Amino acid sequence: MPKARFVGGMALSALAAAGCGLFPASSKPDVVVPANPTMIRYVDPSAVDGLVTMTMTEGEESPRRVHISYPRLKDAPVMNEALRTEAERQLLGFHAATEAARPAAASRSQADGSPKGDDTQEDGGDGDGGAQDAGRPDMGGADGARPGAADVGGADRARPGAADVDETAVRRGIGARPELNVDWQLVAASPAVFGVRLRTGRHVGVDWGRSSRTLWYDRTRDRVTGSSGLLSGQAALQELARLVREGLAGRGAAVERDRVTADPALFDSMAFNLNGDLVVEFDDCQIGSCALGRVAVAVPAERAGTLLSATGHRAQYSPRAAGRTYLPGMSEVWPEVDAPSGGAGAPAGADGTAAVPEAGAPGAAAPDTSTSDTSTSGEGASEQVDCAEVKCVALTFDDGPGPETPRLLDMLRGLGARATFFTVGANAAADPWLLGRMAAEGHEVGNHSWAHRDLSRLSTSKIADALGRTQELIKAHTGQAPTLARAPYGVESEEVRDTARRLGLTLVGWDVNTVGSAETVGVATAGRPGAETIARRAVEGAHDGAVILLHDTCGTAVDAVPAIVEGLRGKGYALVTVGELYGEPGSRTEHAEGSGGNAAAGGP
Repeated sequence: MPKARFVGGMALSALAAAGCGLFPASSKPDVVVPANPTMIRYVDPSAVDGLVTMTMTEGEESPRRVHISYPRLKDAPVMNEALRTEAERQLLGFHAATEAARPAAASRSQADGSPKGDDTQEDGGDGDGGAQDAGRPDMGGADGARPGAADVGGADRARPGAADVDETAVRRGIGARPELNVDWQLVAASPAVFGVRLRTGRHVGVDWGRSSRTLWYDRTRDRVTGSSGLLSGQAALQELARLVREGLAGRGAAVERDRVTADPALFDSMAFNLNGDLVVEFDDCQIGSCALGRVAVAVPAERAGTLLSATGHRAQYSPRAAGRTYLPGMSEVWPEVDAPSGGAGAPAGADGTAAVPEAGAPGAAAPDTSTSDTSTSGEGASEQVDCAEVKCVALTFDDGPGPETPRLLDMLRGLGARATFFTVGANAAADPWLLGRMAAEGHEVGNHSWAHRDLSRLSTSKIADALGRTQELIKAHTGQAPTLARAPYGVESEEVRDTARRLGLTLVGWDVNTVGSAETVGVATAGRPGAETIARRAVEGAHDGAVILLHDTCGTAVDAVPAIVEGLRGKGYALVTVGELYGEPGSRTEHAEGSGGNAAAGGP
């Protein structure tokens, strides 16, 4: 357990070699984490009116793994544009880095006798066990094969994923696709100021590198600034650098204090703890050995206060204000928050405790789905279907919820169609009431991990945390724990499958992918397939028992839904959830304790 070290009135935290954060991750909300001055407690995004999560990704068949998310704030166009610009900057930088690393990766793979790093799989090879051929759920058989695979689509198709992954090579970064993952936390939210911490993980070559950047929005001035804008000027920056070097004293050769200079680029991620202390955090390898992990220094509030600009003073006050709730975890890589009891989604009361929302309001109690059927009500209400008697297909939507999800739900309700939503926990935490609406309107809610990391690169404990926290969040707002999960990018390993089974989850792939290898999804417009293209791919690729992959973070995918539904019904298909496709007619998949395999009993 890392310890706070006080030097000259400063608090320092540096995580040693194999660690991945300030404290070990825990998916249990009642775990008490020791206080540390460098911990930053994050604001519950569901308590911020009008906040939605934007997502920028590349398709599952892309040679790169990309998942970027950031918030869009209500009535803050300047901040929203700054966040979008930063996301695009990181994406372009990642593209450049992956292109530059290609020759070195190929040479390293050949020298080790390992598969080449180029895994575009144009020849249909296994590559790294990627998702472009992702197939049926893992039904929990002894050998991992899907029962009855030969009954659908002719030939017996082995489910791709973990069995095809050279796990040792993946851990070493050999043959694995480059990955960029950007998520976010709110470090402050008040009428005067907002602070958004963008946390980046990047794999190019061998190592997973971590960095953070915190942007600040001063509402009173309608101005966005980087973290150095919290300071009153260059003289203040020089004094802060001196104080940080003082705080790093006694760390020996592991931390190179001389690297800490009055360079704004070094001080690009700063925020305040609940005491008003200024927390300065550095990226991996920035001021010392990469083995150190996160290095952070807390400058006491009274000393920091003399260095702050007007925006800095507003930001310093924000975490001290009453009436705030926080989410547990909010991080798969740097779990540096206390884990309070209770779930997310309810705005805070004036005393900082969770307020009890009115029925039907955001954060209201989960609907009782224990005795309800899966039919929807109102216009275009759908009927229960027996997929043993009629042709069925399942529409699935990944990566949400997002700003397009309410429109999609309206559309599906009007069309009388049900779907399965594989939700990202971090996104759902910002709009948890959408989970309840999905369940109440007859849709199936599945698990797509917390932050959309490639799970095959993570340890068993982190896989469990990524899936477990998402399970808890979904159950809190739907009344039922998911029984289905889809691994990000469709990539699995034995550890991913085993962990999913222990959580009672069946892993689900897809048969029809509506996004090509060179295309994007989410808020990015460049390279995004149009609605007509998406609809054509979905309808032409459909067959009896097919699982169709779509994204509710993509506006053109949502635009395509009416044409998809019309085209599929015109070919005689009934639209059902994945659970219905593999379960009893009109039924919800039931949790099978200790095994994900029984969750889909009765499949083809």
